[in-house]
Amino acid sequence: MAACRTVSSWRRRRRPISSPDGCALVSLIGSHIADRRRLEYLALCLSSAASQGLALDALYLSWHAASEELAEEAQRLLRAQRMPFRFRALRQRPPHSQYQHLRRCLAACRDDFPPADRSVWLTFADDDDLWHPRRARTFRELCGGASRRVAALSVGVYAYPIAQPPHEARTAADAAAALASQRAALWVGASEIFQFAVRQQVLAAFLQTEPECMLSHRFADVRFAQFIRHQQCGAEGVVHDVGTEELLRLLGAKNSDIQDEERPSRTPPVVYAPFLCPLLPSISARRGALLSQHWMYFYRNTRQLTQTTQLNSLADMQAYTAEAAHLAVGSDPHEEGYERTSTGMRLQQADLEAARALAAQARKRAKLVLDVDVLASEIGRMRHHAELCVVMCLHLRNAPELAVEMCRQAVDGTTSGHPPALEKLLWEEQVRLVHEACRKLEHGSSHRGELPDGTIQECIS
Repeated sequence: MAACRTVSSWRRRRRPISSPDGCALVSLIGSHIADRRRLEYLALCLSSAASQGLALDALYLSWHAASEELAEEAQRLLRAQRMPFRFRALRQRPPHSQYQHLRRCLAACRDDFPPADRSVWLTFADDDDLWHPRRARTFRELCGGASRRVAALSVGVYAYPIAQPPHEARTAADAAAALASQRAALWVGASEIFQFAVRQQVLAAFLQTEPECMLSHRFADVRFAQFIRHQQCGAEGVVHDVGTEELLRLLGAKNSDIQDEERPSRTPPVVYAPFLCPLLPSISARRGALLSQHWMYFYRNTRQLTQTTQLNSLADMQAYTAEAAHLAVGSDPHEEGYERTSTGMRLQQADLEAARALAAQARKRAKLVLDVDVLASEIGRMRHHAELCVVMCLHLRNAPELAVEMCRQAVDGTTSGHPPALEKLLWEEQVRLVHEACRKLEHGSSHRGELPDGTIQECIS
């Protein structure tokens, strides 16, 4: 592992970090630089991070480039960075998954901060996000005021594009302008790891207990969120989900702006985009206008779902998986490769092999002739669903049974139009994929210790 030392990190690397307010705020970023476009996004992300000033104590970036040419360009970019806080960029020669990158970042962080120090809080960022100018300040104030029982907190607001290509936003001002012109919208609700801050011990425990197969999996973020809510922060600590009222008070909104929203505004109204709000039944125009000025970060996601990923019920989960499957193939070819890289929704060789085997069974058992390519796409969707269900249940001993039941309820009562014989074969394949995912992700391994039994509701709450 080679460290690309920037000017700021070289100057400060031996100086111990201490914060006068008793809270150290650190951000970790993992980056796979696949092409120049990703490198440009990373440069914009780091520029927005630099705008945080001294509200952030340190930023650790672990990165890998797809070619030596890209790596040289990245090194020139990173050496030229001027940050007001400690900044270390760590090059990884072999490709790393996101959580393998975060493991490298955490190791570097612990060179600067005592591992046992519970005042050190970690935040996370995608390498193509744009940060709101007061993102770090908001997290710092919340973390600094948290009780010792709070092991993690979430701030459930971010902006995302709805009527413009995501690459058009280059600065925080661009993101704000997109919101004002309704070319971007706000998501209200904690559904992304990038909305969380955790004490450093939480990430360390996750990295120590999860096997490598989970850390490299496409649903590692889901697993980390489940770990935070159901294991690490269970009996030992709590997760504090920051509500809109608390957030608005922190941001300096007047009490009358929050509680008495029927009164006329003394200021011109702020135009804001539609809201998706899983945590509240509705968002008023006044509250929405206030939130639209403090969106925390801009998420370059061209496949933002219209259903919540805060899965409060099985119906939420079914709606989520149905729409995720529908959006698996993008309508814009220019964005397709980028989105497939980000989401992992792509055809695997294992899907083709399973499709050939299932097609052979269909010919033998029901005299059905099936299109292998179409069948492979269906199996890919089923694999995606099976792995998501299993990952959501890994903290429970009866995960295989729960995941199968989740899959059964997702299709119960729906009509696919397939012949009954094919439906039976597809269901057998779905069950097989669930058990395969359990084995692949080492459910019940000694890494995770003794697990309790649980219910579906416990997995999705």
